[in-house]
Amino acid sequence: MNLEQVAAVIRPRRANEAVDLGFAMARRFWLQTWGAFLLVFAPLYWGLWLLFGEYSTLVLFCVWWLKPVVDKVPLYVLSRALFGATPSIPQTLRALPKLLWHNLGWGLTTQRLDPRRSLRLPVFELEGLTGRARARRLSLIDRRVQGTAVMLTLTCHLLEYALVLATWGLIVMVLNEEYYSGLGGFFSVLSKFGELLQSSDSDRGVRMLVIGVPWFLAIAILEPLYVAGGFALYVNRRTHLEGWDIELSFRRLARRLQADTLQRAVSGRLARVAVLFAVGLGAAVAQDAPEPPGPPPAVESDASPEDTISQVLAEDAFGRTATRTSKRLRDNPFGEGCGTCSPNSSNSGCGACSPSGGGGAGGVGSGVGGLFQAMVWTVVVLAIVGFVVFLVRNWAQSSRGKLGDRAPPPEVIAGLDVRPESLPDDVPSEAAHLWRAGDPVACMSLLYRGALAKLVHAYDLGLDESATEGDCLAAVREAQGPVDYFARLTFGWQCVAYAERAPSDEEARALWEGWGRTFGAGSGFGRDRGSA
Repeated sequence: MNLEQVAAVIRPRRANEAVDLGFAMARRFWLQTWGAFLLVFAPLYWGLWLLFGEYSTLVLFCVWWLKPVVDKVPLYVLSRALFGATPSIPQTLRALPKLLWHNLGWGLTTQRLDPRRSLRLPVFELEGLTGRARARRLSLIDRRVQGTAVMLTLTCHLLEYALVLATWGLIVMVLNEEYYSGLGGFFSVLSKFGELLQSSDSDRGVRMLVIGVPWFLAIAILEPLYVAGGFALYVNRRTHLEGWDIELSFRRLARRLQADTLQRAVSGRLARVAVLFAVGLGAAVAQDAPEPPGPPPAVESDASPEDTISQVLAEDAFGRTATRTSKRLRDNPFGEGCGTCSPNSSNSGCGACSPSGGGGAGGVGSGVGGLFQAMVWTVVVLAIVGFVVFLVRNWAQSSRGKLGDRAPPPEVIAGLDVRPESLPDDVPSEAAHLWRAGDPVACMSLLYRGALAKLVHAYDLGLDESATEGDCLAAVREAQGPVDYFARLTFGWQCVAYAERAPSDEEARALWEGWGRTFGAGSGFGRDRGSA
């Protein structure tokens, strides 16, 4: 799953907008979607009619019951087309055996009666979870959008019946115009169609034309749209939960910053070359230019320094005396004496009336200084209290960790077994052996499971069994783990697991060699099992 190659604008949407996005995706990839769907649905539909054509009701019931099986075909196409790996019709047909048998029992029992089927189908077919992990994941995906999923199911069913009725009306208008005489005549025609549906004596060809063709057209038109709407609801829900839009924005920002840095580096080098060229050219021109005239030579004087100083001070600029008058406030601007001196006295040395005393403007300045000092002490006290609280909380958390209160790491994450006893002693060597044996899925799965097993025991990632690949990567990034290597490994695993696109030999070798450098040449799981 490569978010950078996504074929739609990834952003959080309202549920109704997400359904519209699904319909737009189905129209965008209409050839692959409807082409593969019809190649699977048409033989199944008409084969049932040929086998049980005398029992029209039984045929329609079997078609209705098998809808979850054929719904996997448009989901397979759209789930890969959204992330830039649109499968061709032959590729989809080659994937049919594994695709149709996956979760077949659940699709024909519980899912068949679930009105949220379109929303839950991607969880069963794409995430590969089982048991309680799948139940928790379904509960998380259902929140806030299950009502829209139910309304989507009801709306598509009503539209299916409406298309069938419209086709019947068209048949009546074309074949037998006298039946169509207002609303009452139309209902009489519907009653005749009902009798034809329940009767086993009429001709099979007539039933296939009158009943089989309308239902085939209605299902063929609406079923891929129904699956696309539910898949878009699922994608929108994961966007809300995992922040796909934020991740894409950060990736675009990183690429733009790299491009700007490269451009600035190139511009700086060009500027330095231009400066060096200009300096060299200026030096060459300066060598050919005539030497400019210098200052006149100094003339010796017979006068002594004292005479020279006297002559300078005798000039008008130094010989004038000027008197200037300005106004200013008295030392006690309020004119209030201290009791020992009068307001008009020139006793500036009185401590009560002078600025250094306690009255006048000096008192105001002293008050402002006291207020500022109180504020400073308040900030200092708050900082000390916050620091003490921080130390106490960290000490409490570390104490809980030492006492063993931390929850044990999960044994299954994203449907993958991450128990140490389920992994070989030397993960990189075993992965290389699987790759050379021609099994890239098992190779990537082993490397990814081994990395998760190492990380959940080395870091407190806080993951549960229903965590996705994006949740695992975000947890490793938050725990300041080996995020660079784990991001490359996650991308390789998603490509081979979801897009069925194996990495090259060089990329695979870099992944298992990087595993050894990141987690050690041997995994050490054998020692863990021995100690356990």
